[in-house]
Amino acid sequence: MPDLAKIFLDFLFPPSCLLCRKQGDFICPACKKSLGFLTRQVCPYCAKPSLTGQVHEACRKGYFLDGLVSAFSYHSPFKKIIAQIKFEPYLFSALGELTVNAIAYLDSDDRFLPFRDFIRKSDPVVVPIPLHKSKLRQRGFNQAQIIGKKVASYYGLALEKKLLLRGRSTKPQFKLDERERWRNIKGAFLIDEARLGNCPASRLPSVLLVDDIWTTGATMKEATRVLKRAGIPKVWGLTLAQ
Repeated sequence: MPDLAKIFLDFLFPPSCLLCRKQGDFICPACKKSLGFLTRQVCPYCAKPSLTGQVHEACRKGYFLDGLVSAFSYHSPFKKIIAQIKFEPYLFSALGELTVNAIAYLDSDDRFLPFRDFIRKSDPVVVPIPLHKSKLRQRGFNQAQIIGKKVASYYGLALEKKLLLRGRSTKPQFKLDERERWRNIKGAFLIDEARLGNCPASRLPSVLLVDDIWTTGATMKEATRVLKRAGIPKVWGLTLAQ
């Protein structure tokens, strides 16, 4: 969304903390401390601890993520913030604040050196998890795209909004159990072949796949499967919370 629109929205709806309602910021300094950074990363395949977020060597199977990094713990304060943002479009600026803090965390800890090496050496395109067009019209914005735009700008990467498409509408994942989530998301994504058409097979870009939350991982895993089947060589995931 253009900066002028942001200024206009901030004028109409002056920022106040989404947790304590203190005016000034969407997340005040005191409440920011309560969000809680993750103390450990996990292998995106088996969900067991992985110091760096890289997939374990023994878990490298098929069309799967090469690594996953997340900044925040998905517990009560963060859940409350995300729930408000998703259903109140004028609060989208809060996603920017969260993303800036997440990036600062990923840049400050040596555990994330493999992730930063992936960014530096692979020069990936940033691909947000897409919404179906009907849900995008209803909500008015895609939270993953807002996060992706911030991430791409910070690392000097290209933001690719149309490489991965949502081919059909799906039920909200948070309402489903793990088995239902897999059935719900299976076959939901498509690749826009025209976006890859100008790239030789040997020079297809790597992808940094971005979303707001990782829970069971069903959405990001299915998106990765589609990307890798199309020939994408490497895919890392980045989410704000896990």
